[in-house]
Amino acid sequence: MNRQRIILIGILLVAVFTRTYRINEFTGFDFDQELVMTSAQRILEGKPTLIGQETSIPGIFVGPWYTYLVAVLVLISNGNPDFLPLFQAVLGVVCTYLFYLVGKRSSRFAGLSCAFTYAVSDRMIRIDQSSTPTNGIVFLSLLALWLAGETRLSRSARLLATSTIAGFASQMHPSGFALIILPIFLLLGSGRKLLPAMLSLAAFFFWFTPLVAFDLRHSFLILKGLLSHAAVPSYSLVFRLLIVTRIAATSWFRIIIPAASTPISVLLTLFVLVFLRGAIRVHRFAALLLISSPLVFFFYNGPVPEYYLFPSFVGFLLLVLVSVSSWVTGSPLRTRFVVLMLAIFWFVNFRAHTQAINPFSLQQKKNVVQFIKTNREGDPVRIHLDTDYGQASGFAYLLRWADVDAVFTNEDPDFTISIPDTRSLGGMTFGGIRVRMASAI
Repeated sequence: MNRQRIILIGILLVAVFTRTYRINEFTGFDFDQELVMTSAQRILEGKPTLIGQETSIPGIFVGPWYTYLVAVLVLISNGNPDFLPLFQAVLGVVCTYLFYLVGKRSSRFAGLSCAFTYAVSDRMIRIDQSSTPTNGIVFLSLLALWLAGETRLSRSARLLATSTIAGFASQMHPSGFALIILPIFLLLGSGRKLLPAMLSLAAFFFWFTPLVAFDLRHSFLILKGLLSHAAVPSYSLVFRLLIVTRIAATSWFRIIIPAASTPISVLLTLFVLVFLRGAIRVHRFAALLLISSPLVFFFYNGPVPEYYLFPSFVGFLLLVLVSVSSWVTGSPLRTRFVVLMLAIFWFVNFRAHTQAINPFSLQQKKNVVQFIKTNREGDPVRIHLDTDYGQASGFAYLLRWADVDAVFTNEDPDFTISIPDTRSLGGMTFGGIRVRMASAI
């Protein structure tokens, strides 16, 4: 076994550790997670669905395939909520290896640098430790990027594969639409071959079949929502361009330096982009992802959420590390300098990761449920949720999973759950959650 392979195995082990270390103390179990787990259980009970959850754009829904995937996980794990973030963590380890494969096309050093940076980046660890449809876009972006440049496959095979991934990603979340630029680029270079083009279109649109069926049954509800948002822009195009540029630049650089301020991130990112020309010539597909992802400002009326830019995270990180690796080629001194910078990068990110706290994590909510289960005096348990807006989610599913028959009510509760804990006094605290028993009030 050569040295590079040993280093790669070590990096993958680091990725396993960083993504599973205290995972339940970091990951949340909130609205998105409770909704998809509950929907998955309904599917297993014989109640299929044609749509997924509503996006941040009112009236626009994602496709159901992610929910069906979660249904398989629910079946395997018997509904254990720990399984969902663990599955996402496994995808994160696979992403680390995919980063190595894509970066290795420039050099082995570039591949190892890409894998190591992804494995220890606090920002990417955060993505891989939380379970939402958007976080799977990082994995799909890397998979599509690897297949798009896999020259051992024919261009027709690459076109079909990237079209399939782009279609699945697009129906899973609007941020996945950025991947469509990869099959388009391959299609433009394939000449006038009609069959591959038709097959790729069919592969892309196949994933939208349930959404089309839903729209036909409900008087084109989703289509009307899309048209209404496109027809009445709430922000000017120039303003949206500036906002997206700022968010993209800040998000990209914080992959490397977690605590970097917005002005510094924007300036440094723009400075770095000047030196990516050489890498762009080698990794054209990564450059396409870097460009296409921020173009969501054309259809998103308002400041674009960071998770809409996940495909560009992949493109930016790859291009930067390939450029750095090219710079050190043939220079032992520069190589040592970059290795030192990677070590410092690991230290900064590992410190940020170990110091991070989620006071409303999955583990803390499970502790609350266990406390209620242990101290209940009978069923059903009457529970009052005294929480800030948006923080009451997760308990209904966790209580059912723990076989606690619960009723949520404001009248004569047996237990009161307060989030954050500063909303009340007394009782037991679990992280930032306070639980009070009626007998102790």
